[in-house]
Amino acid sequence: MIKLKKLLTEGGNMFPDAVGIKQNEIPATVSKIETTVLKPLGLIGFGTDCFILGSAGKKPADQLSGDLDIGVSWINWHRQTV
Repeated sequence: MIKLKKLLTEGGNMFPDAVGIKQNEIPATVSKIETTVLKPLGLIGFGTDCFILGSAGKKPADQLSGDLDIGVSWINWHRQTV
């Protein structure tokens, strides 16, 4: 069993001028993150070792999501970098 040394907790409003993301913009945004951030880190991508968390992409098309939360499997990434 893996024990966490520290739990990361965050609050919102880090960028005061930020605006929400439209539901129809989420697929292109996720694709860009996958190719420009995740793949260079050695991760396979969404659905394998990265996952969308929260409400982004799950709301009706006319609603905004406040952010795009992404979970990354640290274990898979760490194995590749050690």
